[in-house]
Amino acid sequence: MESSKIYYGGKVLNEEELKESNIKNKVELEYYSIKRSGKVEEEGTAYGIEVVKKEYKGGGLEIEANQMENISSNGDKINEIINLLKRNTVTPYGLEDTMEELVKRGIAE
Repeated sequence: MESSKIYYGGKVLNEEELKESNIKNKVELEYYSIKRSGKVEEEGTAYGIEVVKKEYKGGGLEIEANQMENISSNGDKINEIINLLKRNTVTPYGLEDTMEELVKRGIAE
């Protein structure tokens, strides 16, 4: 199975967004689509999502990431979902709960 990861976009969190979490460091979120193509035609293409959080702490960098695979076979649908995650500032920690909610609402498969 062949896999590729494509950077979709990032977001630097502002003070207002960080106030609720009581975080005083610079935080960046990055969103990726993951495309996996099967070796045989029946396997097809499956898309997933990865969210990466980078927090700059005292000269160091702390990275947290979460990935969900096989969300959809539709690349346009994945782009729509990633755009929604980015707009709503979804972190790696909240990715699974958010995806469950999107499935319930019929936005994700």
